[in-house]
Amino acid sequence: MSMINSSNNMDKIIVGAMLVSQNAELLDITIPNLLKFCKWILIVMDNETEEVRQKVYEYQKKFYDKVWVRQSSIPPRVFTRHEQELNYRRRWKSIKGLVRDEIFVNLRRILDLRQESYDKIDILLFQDSDEIFTDYLPELLERFWQSDKKAISMLPVDAIGDLKTIKPSDKGHHVFIMKYSRELAGMPRRFFALYHPLSGSDLMFAEYYSVHLACLTKESREWRAKNWKRNNLEGAELWYLDKSVEEMSPEEIRNTFKRKPDEKLP
Repeated sequence: MSMINSSNNMDKIIVGAMLVSQNAELLDITIPNLLKFCKWILIVMDNETEEVRQKVYEYQKKFYDKVWVRQSSIPPRVFTRHEQELNYRRRWKSIKGLVRDEIFVNLRRILDLRQESYDKIDILLFQDSDEIFTDYLPELLERFWQSDKKAISMLPVDAIGDLKTIKPSDKGHHVFIMKYSRELAGMPRRFFALYHPLSGSDLMFAEYYSVHLACLTKESREWRAKNWKRNNLEGAELWYLDKSVEEMSPEEIRNTFKRKPDEKLP
């Protein structure tokens, strides 16, 4: 789906954006998922591994008319004024507003080219590179477009090991969906990806239309424990599903969590 029809039957153009850096194996899930809902997407690489770079170029070649690729202008190595190099997490925390702003800068540049098929955005999907949307996203976008809200703040569900094992997410609400405006910017930096000039009153809140994949694979869990923060799976309660969480409605996910968990990790 790359368009939705509003009540006045006008087509609305959906465009996607993603920042990519680490965990190349997840991109084979997250990039196709974003493409599924969008007319075209923008990928900005920042502090990326060689595996991530090659993976992104593979998708650009395969979907040459749907994937724009740009490189972040922020150097991989960032230092304090005392000449200490920041590790991965501290670097990201210090420059994330600047890097996210590059998404909006590059979208404006693409639109200013005024090329046919790339000259309009109605709805922007800008989720993290370890996040996917469920198949029930289109009905949410329809309600969103007809509302007076300017963005959606989403609460995800965590997938653990595979897409048929879930737990409630430790991640809070984040803004992943916006009605596009040229005013949108990553700076000044805001909390929970609330982009300038949006405010809390502009938000529609939705839960379980997105799936967080940070702990999906052994590789991503190990990377996260080393470079981000300790693994959050100790003592976690897990629920097993009969189908992929990507195919489940928010109500089905909520009802799943009402029953006893199928496993509790040590």
